[in-house]
Amino acid sequence: MFSNTIFGSKFGFIKGGSAPAPSFPYTDAFNTVVIARGGSLTTNEVIYLHTFETSLILELPKFDRLFIHGLSNQKAALTSFVNPSTTPATAVNFPLFTPSQGFTGNGVSTYLNLNYIASTDSVNFTLNSANAGYYGRIDIGANGGGEIGGYATTATPCYFYGITRYLSQTQYSYINNTNDLGSLIYYGTTQGLFSWQRTTATNTNALKNGILLGNNSAISGILPPISYYLMCLNTNNIPALFSTNQFSLSFLASGTVNQLNFY
Repeated sequence: MFSNTIFGSKFGFIKGGSAPAPSFPYTDAFNTVVIARGGSLTTNEVIYLHTFETSLILELPKFDRLFIHGLSNQKAALTSFVNPSTTPATAVNFPLFTPSQGFTGNGVSTYLNLNYIASTDSVNFTLNSANAGYYGRIDIGANGGGEIGGYATTATPCYFYGITRYLSQTQYSYINNTNDLGSLIYYGTTQGLFSWQRTTATNTNALKNGILLGNNSAISGILPPISYYLMCLNTNNIPALFSTNQFSLSFLASGTVNQLNFY
C-alpha cells in the first residue's frame, strides 16, 4: 500500500446516467490545505488517495493524525491526511526526504516532531483505546533505535514508545503505560507496518502488517503530556535513540482501528 507503485484506477463522473461522481472529502480537504501551505500533489497521487480513502472510509474517522510521508512533495508529506488543518509535522535537523518514499534518519540527530500531544490534542486516541505506529520501508540490518513516541518521567510517569532491536529481532512497545516493564515481542525485520495498540486499561498489543505478534499486561496511567516524535524518542522533551530507517507513514488513532483493513 505504501510503495510508489500503488496508484489505482481513476474515479470520474458516471456517463450516460444521473448518478453523481463519488465524493472524496478527506482527499479534497487534504489537497486544499497542502496547496495553501505551498505544496502540491501529483495527478497520480490524487488518484491513489481517492482509492485509499474509499478502501478505508470506515477506518479514517478513527484517526487523529495520519501522515503519508511517502508522497512526492515535502509539505504534503508533513501534513496529516486526516485533520489536515492541524499543525503539520516538523522535520528537525533535515532528515533526508526522498520523494515517493519518505524520510530517512541519520541515526544521530534527525527526526520528525509529529506535533501531537495526546493530553491536549487527542480526540480518538484515548487513555484506554489508543493506537500509534509507522511504516518502515527498509530492513536496516542494525538496531532500529527509537522509532516512535517517547516517555515523560513526571509526577505520574507515562511511557509511549516503540523500539525495535534488530540483533534479537524483538521490540519494546508501550502505549499510555505507567512503567517500562513488559516482555519483549519478536517481530522479524524492521521493514513493514508496525502498530502499538491499547485496547483496555490493562492490555496492549504489538502488531506488524496487521497481524498480532503478542501482547502485554500493562496498566494505563495518563495520556502522554509531551509530543510524539518519529525517527527517535522524545525523552522528557529531549530527542534520543535516533533511527536510520526510512519512514513512509505514521499515525495516531483509536485502539479500534481494524489493523488488517489498514494494512
